[in-house]
Amino acid sequence: MDIATVIVAAGSGSRFGGSLPKQFLMLEGKPVLCHSIDTFRGTFPEAPIVLVLSDEGRLWWDEFCRTTGYISPVVAPGGATRADSVLSGIAALEKTTDNTDTIVMIHDGARPLATHRLLLSLAEAASAPGADGAVPAAPMADSMVSIAADGTISCPQRSGFRRVQTPQVFKLARLLHAHRAVADHAAFTDDLSVMIAAGHSAIRLVDSDDTNLKITTPADLRTAQAIIQSRS
Repeated sequence: MDIATVIVAAGSGSRFGGSLPKQFLMLEGKPVLCHSIDTFRGTFPEAPIVLVLSDEGRLWWDEFCRTTGYISPVVAPGGATRADSVLSGIAALEKTTDNTDTIVMIHDGARPLATHRLLLSLAEAASAPGADGAVPAAPMADSMVSIAADGTISCPQRSGFRRVQTPQVFKLARLLHAHRAVADHAAFTDDLSVMIAAGHSAIRLVDSDDTNLKITTPADLRTAQAIIQSRS
């Protein structure tokens, strides 16, 4: 199968705090973003990668690559929303391939610990006959409540819910169709919701790794460091 990757790293990381976006913070000797890139390069050595960065992030990244010799993937400009940034990345991929069945992996630059096993499992599930794509999903560990408009709460069974992560994996042509079909990009926080809104609902759920966390807080960074050290 043909594989390609879009790594979205255009966010400001405002929830983390500090002046440097979380995807550029150092983790075990290299930026968080490099861990994400290197995992895809190690799993699919021949697959193209498009890295989506904001204008400010591009300045930092270019300087980092210049001073360290790190080889950057192709860079595409970020958009006003995450969905806009993804569309920018997949549009850049579209220019490099005429294979509409290319499998595209959309990944968060601040999610540095995805494993080779997970990436391979997602690629296999997304390329299965009849599948529109595949996403990693993890069980809910905590109890949940649902809050109605009038403030009334109910307690749904957590067994019927999953936490959805990245990489989210879809055929390029269907993902492009979905992003170009939805009316309000700002309403969508991930590509699974875009695909379903556009009518592509045959999405396979793949059991995620417990360690596939996203760096959102300083505590997450410390946890990621401990996980990497435990793997060595």
